[in-house]
Amino acid sequence: EKSITVPRETGDATAAFTAEGSAVSESSLTFDSITMTAKRISATSSYTMESLMQSDPNIDQLIRNSQARKVGQVLDDNAMAGSGSGANPRGILNTTGINAISTGDTTMTRTEALSALSQLETNDVPSAGATFLIDPADYAIIAATAVDSGSGVFVIEGNQILGRNVIQSSLVGDGTVILGDFSHLLIGLFGSTDLIVDPYASASSAIVKITTHTFADIAVRQPKAFCKITLS
Repeated sequence: EKSITVPRETGDATAAFTAEGSAVSESSLTFDSITMTAKRISATSSYTMESLMQSDPNIDQLIRNSQARKVGQVLDDNAMAGSGSGANPRGILNTTGINAISTGDTTMTRTEALSALSQLETNDVPSAGATFLIDPADYAIIAATAVDSGSGVFVIEGNQILGRNVIQSSLVGDGTVILGDFSHLLIGLFGSTDLIVDPYASASSAIVKITTHTFADIAVRQPKAFCKITLS
């Protein structure tokens, strides 16, 4: 089975002031690796020749577009919360070692956002490019949460929290916020999408089947680049 091996740094080299004429002690970075294997995402649909002749736009193109959207949605869903069991890859929320905090409420204060950002910084992950992913229902609540009474300033201002971009996404699920540097989320695609149009298997019934196969895998390179924020 074809696979992709991605090296991952697990330890730094060292540096030190060294006296004149003295040799510096050698040190090496340490690495392990992440292996990504081809996992199949498939969708299949059928239509009758009669429906094709009577449809505008053509039903076969509608099916192809729908399957392409659903393949993308499966990738997105699993990137966030893939279980890692069976044929499913493991997503951010089920990756061992990610940071986690709980707000103790259905919203998030600025102090709690700072705490989440500090989780990344403490683990040597620069948070300047981090992004908050928030469910739309939770976004509405957090956006209406004042920084302090009477200030007129809210936790979300200009679609940002503390200068970090906010993206609304139902993929994270109600009651959960994901903060992270998403450059550490790897999505590997193995070749192009295979599209199979089969007018033969059910030819006697004038039924055509369209099947899509895409091979992909998902991995988190650095778990500490992410923080799960539970709103409860």
